[in-house]
Amino acid sequence: MYNKLLTTQEHILRYRNSAELQHSRFIQAWRQSNYPQVLIELHFLLVSINLVCNNMKVLSRLIGGDAITHEGSIDYSLYRDARNHFEHLDDRLFGSKRNAPEPVFDGANPRTIHYGLNVRGGKRIFSFGAKEIDVSEKFIKDFLEYVDSFNQYVPSSVDDILTFFSNKIEEE
Repeated sequence: MYNKLLTTQEHILRYRNSAELQHSRFIQAWRQSNYPQVLIELHFLLVSINLVCNNMKVLSRLIGGDAITHEGSIDYSLYRDARNHFEHLDDRLFGSKRNAPEPVFDGANPRTIHYGLNVRGGKRIFSFGAKEIDVSEKFIKDFLEYVDSFNQYVPSSVDDILTFFSNKIEEE
């Protein structure tokens, strides 16, 4: 369990930093109107966000208490859905029902592969299928603050971790 805690904590930090870097690259490509690059950077941003959230869930279950409450305080499942929109493109192209999204209708013509990038209300929005997510600078700032504030629930040194686990054992 000790190794799982350390490994998961390390993954959170690495993917958190990756999300910050990918967002910067994504915004730079968008500002340059390099849309093929925008989609590449967005895809890896969404992968990083998803991995941070998955590892926070695992770590919060190991730690318990307020870590679980914090981890569950914001729902990032739409960002997972957006990642899946990229990941399972082949399923939609070839008509598989496994990952088929709800179609978007343009007049009488349904489309199952749909995305859009736009700015609305000062936010950068990524639309996919009938859903959309905020990918603005404010979003990444809030996401990074959410991840960084999670660390207050995580033992920070080997001594803290050993104390944490001995207290857990005594409680049981």
